[in-house]
Amino acid sequence: MGLSEKPGGITREWIDAFNEAYAGRHMDRLASFLDDDVRWVINGPVDLMPFCGERRGKQAVLDMVARIAPRQFA
Repeated sequence: MGLSEKPGGITREWIDAFNEAYAGRHMDRLASFLDDDVRWVINGPVDLMPFCGERRGKQAVLDMVARIAPRQFA
């Protein structure tokens, strides 16, 4: 289910829960928010910040959040 298809629309509670799962790198919870065909784009210089760029699909996004992004931040 994509965001636009969520019954009842997006609520503040939904956004807070998504942000908590994303910031805390709770992969199982984060996965429940993502559509299987998600397209995730972070703009920036990929050569300096490898977590930038486009990811397609749930697994690619989860890999970026769990593995690629954490290597950039201490």
